[in-house]
Amino acid sequence: MNNQNFIFYLLLGFLLFAGCNTDVSNYDNLDKYIDIGDFFSLLSAIEKENMQKEPYLYYSAIANSKFSKNDLANKQIDELLKKSKTTFSNSKLLSLHKIKLQNHVLLNEYEQAYKTGEYLLSNFSEELDSVEIFDIRNEQNIWKALKETPKLNTIIKNDFTLKFETDKLGLKNLTVSNDHFKENFIFDTGANFSTISKSTAIDMGLKIIDVTFEVGSISGNKVNSSLAIADTIIIGDAYLENVVFLVFEDKDLTIEQIDFKIRGIIGFPEIKSLGEIKLSKNSISVINDYDPCEDPNVYFEFLMPHIQVLHQDKKGIFQFDTGANTSHLFYNYYKLYSKDIDSTYKRELIKIQGAGGLQEVEGYKGLNIDVMIGSAKANLTNINLDLVNHREMKTSILGNLGQDYVQQFDEMTINFNCASVKFK
Repeated sequence: MNNQNFIFYLLLGFLLFAGCNTDVSNYDNLDKYIDIGDFFSLLSAIEKENMQKEPYLYYSAIANSKFSKNDLANKQIDELLKKSKTTFSNSKLLSLHKIKLQNHVLLNEYEQAYKTGEYLLSNFSEELDSVEIFDIRNEQNIWKALKETPKLNTIIKNDFTLKFETDKLGLKNLTVSNDHFKENFIFDTGANFSTISKSTAIDMGLKIIDVTFEVGSISGNKVNSSLAIADTIIIGDAYLENVVFLVFEDKDLTIEQIDFKIRGIIGFPEIKSLGEIKLSKNSISVINDYDPCEDPNVYFEFLMPHIQVLHQDKKGIFQFDTGANTSHLFYNYYKLYSKDIDSTYKRELIKIQGAGGLQEVEGYKGLNIDVMIGSAKANLTNINLDLVNHREMKTSILGNLGQDYVQQFDEMTINFNCASVKFK
């Protein structure tokens, strides 16, 4: 499932309610933060604004959707739709239902996701473009097949630490087991779903569901996949129940050039369910009882984390992609610092790796920048600035932060419930 299938469509209109002024257009500063993708400032401004209930629900639902409070966000959306449905334009109603669908998916609420998808297709066919309609219909096959599947449930019996095993691709693996099977699976926060090869699903005795839908493969091509349900899998002292796997044919998880077969991948939903994890270069620790939440420094665009940084004494936001070996900069960064960049570096063609392979684009290479997250400061050297891709990115997003930042520290702590990342 592609992140783009669940893009947030943010609301910029107004709500009118009898007896009080609840026009959300009165909050231009909040709308600006939404426009530029600065949800940290949005969250702070909501706390300071003296708003009527309905505008508060409106902006809070948007913010809560970003900061891992998806259940609360959907309760707020439901309250808004129930009270004020007739005051929204079709485009705003469409946006609300798309956010609601995304929240249901993140909460593993498959039946509600299916019902919301059906509502979108039945009531907004004229507003949705052909690509959106195809994506929703394709994903409806997933949610329909999972309608009777209980939500993911994770029980952590004790704090634990596991060592990573490194595979031929240099990827980190963890031991996953059940009553029938034990195998190393890739640990990947960037995987939208946990994934398994068909032969491994059979070996583990999983229940394979007879459904077919289209997803992206490791080659970047679209292939057909099905689903499997694991009643329980065990990772250390964590027992994960009702785990959903995408099932690929073995050939679609095989890299023939190096004779390597991927048996399985533990993805974002299961990793998030662990609550707080500490990652070192060689191990993972799962913490069952963690400190109270502080102010968040990460928000999520569906499954892509965006992290707040300090650069040149200014706050900025980077996509945070732990699966990327190196960081790179977007056009938005160039717009902020074009004078210094043009005077120091030469504009030229640079090579960018994408899902479809290498491409040459106009940009700059060899940039050196300092980035700080909390008190963790690192110097990123010899990174590229891409002037062509990502121009549609919201203006606060300056680039993509990768392993060249992470590897400069001994430990990274991710708390998914608190939407925070710390380094030391």
